[in-house]
Amino acid sequence: AMVDTSCWKIPPIFEILRRLGNIPEDDYRRTFNLGVGIVFAVPRRHVIKAERLLARLGETPFSIGEVIEYRRGHPRVQYR
Repeated sequence: AMVDTSCWKIPPIFEILRRLGNIPEDDYRRTFNLGVGIVFAVPRRHVIKAERLLARLGETPFSIGEVIEYRRGHPRVQYR
């Protein structure tokens, strides 16, 4: 997956926790999820339908990236 961290505002508390705990970047992202909450991988053709359903349920859905082909030797989840 390719995750675009500019798609949402990371709450300041996460950076404070990272600094105070001296947490490595990859652990920090994986453990705290940076305030995103639940992540759904939805086929492109179903994105609008999924967003409407989540909105009806009172959620605020937003896209944070895309599924990309895995390349050996690279992290399975990449951030930009």
